[in-house]
Amino acid sequence: MILLIQKYNRKKDIIYKKPVYFNSTIDLVAVENEKIVVFMEVEIEEEVGGVCYLDTSIGGVVWNIGVLPEYGRNKIANKLLNAAILKAKNENSLIITPSENKWYWFSKQIGGIGSLDFLKKYEGLDFKSAMDNIIARKIINKIDVLNDLKELDIPSLVIVGVCFGNSFVKTNKKIADSINNSKFVTLKDSMDPSPMVNPTEFNYEVLKFLKELAL
Repeated sequence: MILLIQKYNRKKDIIYKKPVYFNSTIDLVAVENEKIVVFMEVEIEEEVGGVCYLDTSIGGVVWNIGVLPEYGRNKIANKLLNAAILKAKNENSLIITPSENKWYWFSKQIGGIGSLDFLKKYEGLDFKSAMDNIIARKIINKIDVLNDLKELDIPSLVIVGVCFGNSFVKTNKKIADSINNSKFVTLKDSMDPSPMVNPTEFNYEVLKFLKELAL
């Protein structure tokens, strides 16, 4: 099992209700004096690749962690995270923390730092194959498709869930701005993938867009 830990700056994003997840979730809370002081939501995929970007094993994603400011230095969130990791450990988990560039494979009791280390130890690639993989990925990431999108002149709808983070919203806004005759829509109570997290709002926007085209 893979547990992917996502960290985002959500100071400007306020969620008034629990997001709708396509898969089952683990909800963890810390309570003091009958008040929730820390919460955490972990979505566990039912099929490989359903949630996680890695597709080598069943996994889960820590989508939301909330901590009251006065409890920020009490390390309660760390305890909840450890509880989630403990549950995942029973299912042969691979813990990946992108913000720290670290990974750990519990069943094999091995870990490391960086992509090269991961590809060699986890994927079993030799040094040359691992480096070829990294170089190819860097080349792909440098490809600028925005200029190519400017050649398109067809009705297009770009939808993004704001709960996934400001940087993700800005990236999709650039895509929409690059396409002539496009419409950009944000879903307040949604994240990626929007049709699974908030299907009601997603379907509404798609049907609305299609009806506008028919007029």
